[in-house]
Amino acid sequence: MAQAVDTRDPRSTKDERAVMVFSSDNHVGPRLKEDLRQYCPAQYLTAFDDFADSPFGDAERNRVINEPAYSDAYIHGRARNLETAGHYDPATFVRDMDHEGISGAVIFHQSLNGQPFPLDVSNSFGQGAPSAEDRELAGVGRAIYNRWLADFCSVAPERFVGLAQLPFWDIDAAIEELEWCADHGLNGVNFPAPGSSGMVQPHDDEMETFFAAAAALGMTLTTHIGAGPPPPQGLRPGLEQGLTNMSFGLVDSLAWGLRTAYMLCMFGVFETHPDLKLVITEIPGVSWSAMAKNMDSVHYTPVRAQGQEVLPRPPSEYLASNVWLGSSFQSRQEALDAIDCGAADRFIWGSDYPHPEGTFSYSDDPDRAPMTPLALAFTYHDLPADVVRKMVGENALGAYPRLDGAALDEVAQRVGMTMDELATEPDLSQHPYINDTGTLGFRTFGAWS
Repeated sequence: MAQAVDTRDPRSTKDERAVMVFSSDNHVGPRLKEDLRQYCPAQYLTAFDDFADSPFGDAERNRVINEPAYSDAYIHGRARNLETAGHYDPATFVRDMDHEGISGAVIFHQSLNGQPFPLDVSNSFGQGAPSAEDRELAGVGRAIYNRWLADFCSVAPERFVGLAQLPFWDIDAAIEELEWCADHGLNGVNFPAPGSSGMVQPHDDEMETFFAAAAALGMTLTTHIGAGPPPPQGLRPGLEQGLTNMSFGLVDSLAWGLRTAYMLCMFGVFETHPDLKLVITEIPGVSWSAMAKNMDSVHYTPVRAQGQEVLPRPPSEYLASNVWLGSSFQSRQEALDAIDCGAADRFIWGSDYPHPEGTFSYSDDPDRAPMTPLALAFTYHDLPADVVRKMVGENALGAYPRLDGAALDEVAQRVGMTMDELATEPDLSQHPYINDTGTLGFRTFGAWS
């Protein structure tokens, strides 16, 4: 008998199962005294209290320090999103996710509520290393945060990838903390961008034991673009908080963040540790094919002596097997680019909760449509259903092997949206509140428009 041919339109929404939406980019901001102090070892309480009482611990000051560089819409959106307790309260965080139709999320520090990282004001995404005299307290701060985050994630462990913050200036200590975090429900590592000052670098022999441990434990390395480069030399006084520096920083951080993928691919880290996985988050506007071609052109260049290849395979093959991009508030043109270049399985949508540039907007109006489903439909309407399911959620299961796909699907059937709801472009004129949120979830031009 001849095999039947499936002639259905690939955009068909016959499958009525809810879509599992997983965010590659959510943030928390635990409060120093109310949330974190209880995790501080007794011998460090005085230092902790001194930090909390210093200007660095002033959340309101931290929130407004760069305010002149932000638009009115962004400031309004931030003020609105400050009203949720999800910055630090896990029950509210889960309730907000349910309301938005999100099944699970990766959790970074640096919510927008101005709460600093404990005992290390320069840290939130793992950038840089403190001075030698400050490293003891910085390491304590990372342990405090990890223990708080483990308890936070324990409220709904099947839904979270909490990212461990590690002391990368001391690899033995980093591995010890990594193992504790893996044993206590954290499912990934906040991995600083290579080149951050004071850090052991990916090509250093000392990192081999760390990479082996992370691969064996299934602890995915995750770099956020906030883990940026040292500031450019020669900045004019006052420019550090100005609009020009902020604008340059958005461009610079995109390129700097991608160094993580380039270095791990080209230095052979994935060749030595094939089970190691990397996600680079909040990288809007990036062309996957350009990344692959840039590395492969060097790999095959005739300038280099023949027979001196460092890798047995071209870097693009490691990119395609070990690396994903957390595509926060992915735009339609970015989704189409991923599909066109055959890389739809390498992207994971992100909400950027609770940042106003993301797809969450707080409201106490039960009749107001949540913004995330609108943003998802705006980006993915009329695209093939199987591809949409991958980019908005299923790809996370490959990137984060400690996730339980069946458990996340159960959550999706309770809180998620159907393909029918994602298949039609929304009429944004029916939701005018969007214009006053600062969101980038509906952009139609460039990465940051």
